[in-house]
Parts: sequence; structure tokens; C-alpha cells
Amino acid sequence: MEETLEECIAREVAEELGLTQLHFNQFETFSTLGRDPRQRTVSTVFLATTDMECAPTPGSDAKEASWFDLRNLPPLAFDHLLIIQKAALQLSL
Repeated sequence: MEETLEECIAREVAEELGLTQLHFNQFETFSTLGRDPRQRTVSTVFLATTDMECAPTPGSDAKEASWFDLRNLPPLAFDHLLIIQKAALQLSL
């Protein structure tokens, strides 16, 4: 409750992936009803780009952290594949 969305994403990425010094841009907010069957969920998605030399390191809540090729993603929860596809389109990947 004491931080902006921009401060929150920077803190979470640093805590969970060990990545700092990234510049985030707000991409889109996803609020489709039923996108998470457990509860009403609204997600604001941010994008940041980095090079593959910047390796993620799992943090406090993350069991694993690694990069994936967009053409070979692991199974994803809820509407996360749609979110990634829309972001890739935005980035022209």
C-alpha cells in the first residue's frame, strides 16, 4: 500500500529474479472476468528488455528462474500465454 506500481514491479523483479537496473514500461491491464478461477484478478503488465547475459536468479518465492524461447514456452497458468503473445506482438518479436 506504500508504493507505486512502478516501485512494486522493480522491487518484485529484484527480489524474485535478482534483476536490477531495468527500465519498465507499463504495457496493458488485464481484467477479463474469470481469468483466474480462484478470485477476481486484475493484472497490470510491465515490459522491460535486457540481454540474455543478464541471468535471472530465483528469490524468496521463486523455486526456479530462467529464460525461455517464445516458440518453446512451458505450460502457463490462466491467461498468461495470451499476455505473452500480446507483449511479443507489441515488441515485434
